Amino acid sequence: MAPEQAAGRSAEVSPQTDIYAAGAVLYRVATGMPPFNEPILDDLLEAIIKADPVPPGELAPELPPNAEAVILKALRNIHNYDRLIVQLKNCHSKLSRFLY
Repeated sequence: MAPEQAAGRSAEVSPQTDIYAAGAVLYRVATGMPPFNEPILDDLLEAIIKADPVPPGELAPELPPNAEAVILKALRNIHNYDRLIVQLKNCHSKLSRFLY
């Protein structure tokens, strides 16, 4: 769940929401854990809204730095569309180097 969803700000749902979700899935694949794992729902929602996840490289030291950068960028809370496009292009470039 993206920060804007956790905060109940449905008007702010955007393409970044999907990117955040992809980042959460990549985080789980890379580390075996979700980005936030608080057992109490209110604490979980607050962490999603206010906190940064533990860098995935700390939990999975074998994770290449470029892959970690892609995951962390996807998990950022961005609502500026122009900035989002630039960051997507940068993520694509880094991910391409990691995968190919």
